[in-house]
Amino acid sequence: KGPYEVKGFPTLYFYSNGQKIKYSGQRTKDFLINWLSKKTGPAVNAIEAAQIEALAENGKVNVVFHGDLAAHEQGKLFEEIATADDYNDAPIHSAYHSISSSEQPAGTVQIIRPFGESVSTLADAELRTWIQKHERPTVFAFDDRTIGDIFGERGVGVILFQSASAGGDALNQAFV
Repeated sequence: KGPYEVKGFPTLYFYSNGQKIKYSGQRTKDFLINWLSKKTGPAVNAIEAAQIEALAENGKVNVVFHGDLAAHEQGKLFEEIATADDYNDAPIHSAYHSISSSEQPAGTVQIIRPFGESVSTLADAELRTWIQKHERPTVFAFDDRTIGDIFGERGVGVILFQSASAGGDALNQAFV
């Protein structure tokens, strides 16, 4: 209560340019550091074409805009999405990236992910929804790194509990 509207503990707010931003992520050191880093630094990291292969090897989900962010109308949309997306600042995910020259057409957004193949689309008004749909696997293990994915604000999900010794690969495939 009071001027800061604190209703429970811990309540975390970040103030930037007079705007109050509430932290609603996991209360772990890694998530807090990543969230603060994003709020105090650039939301999109510029990379070179040679770094694309390394992104495929880092075991994280990487969202990449191909083209000059400032010169391309969809680059501005991508940057807005990256700035507003607190969800992807997590230890198992890299932040958003941009690459000014590559083999992909300008305005293409690519998600390079450690599960399945990478996916690409031309950036449009539905980009935020497309990213949310393709950034997570359909089936994943329940552990401290994925608890936010399971109980976060990402919509409806099915939880299947099985023992590690049950050999659930066939059962997992039924959900994919």
